[in-house]
Amino acid sequence: MEHDDDLLEEIEGFIKLVNVKAGQVVLDIATGTGRYLIQMTKSGALCYGIDQSPKMLKVLSHRLIPKSCVYINNFFLINKIAYFASK
Repeated sequence: MEHDDDLLEEIEGFIKLVNVKAGQVVLDIATGTGRYLIQMTKSGALCYGIDQSPKMLKVLSHRLIPKSCVYINNFFLINKIAYFASK
């Protein structure tokens, strides 16, 4: 369980460093399974997470806290939307 303690300490240190507050907007690029994103939602921030891996985003969607303010999407879908918007 030492690894879990180290990971928790790392996450808590990151959250303290970025100092996310309620009402702020956070964009987590390459969010993966949401290790940091999930913790930032607990501060009341509106969080957006993007990742290129649909599998990672699926894991994240199962880990999310009900009623948390998180929007997740695949990077390639966002890229397509940006491409069509520029035409």
